[in-house]
Amino acid sequence: DVTVVLIDETLRPEALNIVAQLRHAGYKTDYSLVAQKVGKQFQFAEERGAKCSVVIAPDEWKNGQVKIKDLDKRTDPPVPVQEMLQKVAEIVRK
Repeated sequence: DVTVVLIDETLRPEALNIVAQLRHAGYKTDYSLVAQKVGKQFQFAEERGAKCSVVIAPDEWKNGQVKIKDLDKRTDPPVPVQEMLQKVAEIVRK
């Protein structure tokens, strides 16, 4: 359903928290266990058949946001973290 893409390794604890939230909500969620370039992480998402990726980047995270990348439409608007599950649901349930 979903992959979590990590832009900066210093945010890995936060990324693991996001993974836990998504799994708790019932989404099959994958993420890279080791540091990888962003392109490789998106390639992994496509290989896994994910519908979207939650992108955790330093600038957005400082503002309480994540990007939700719709892997079909190739859009990735920033959304507040508290709205993440709702936005993921909109993409995954299409």
